[in-house]
Amino acid sequence: MTFPAVEALQVRRSESILLAAVKTCIIEATDSLDVPYYSNLSAMEVVDMTCVQCVVRRAKINNRWAIIDRSGNLARAIYDGDTSVD
Repeated sequence: MTFPAVEALQVRRSESILLAAVKTCIIEATDSLDVPYYSNLSAMEVVDMTCVQCVVRRAKINNRWAIIDRSGNLARAIYDGDTSVD
């Protein structure tokens, strides 16, 4: 979205701004791998995209959602290529 220059707001030139609509999860439990689970969300908020630190995915398990966050402890797996043993 491009906003025009507005002197009253001290915006001297038009600029592009990316916005994100987000809902906060209401965490109900975590498992042994520290994966959080939720079934309800809070109200939607619109934030500046530069405030977003990471993007996560979710997976439905029974009647709840699990948050799949690859920026935390579960992001440590690395493919090393050749794993042959001599």
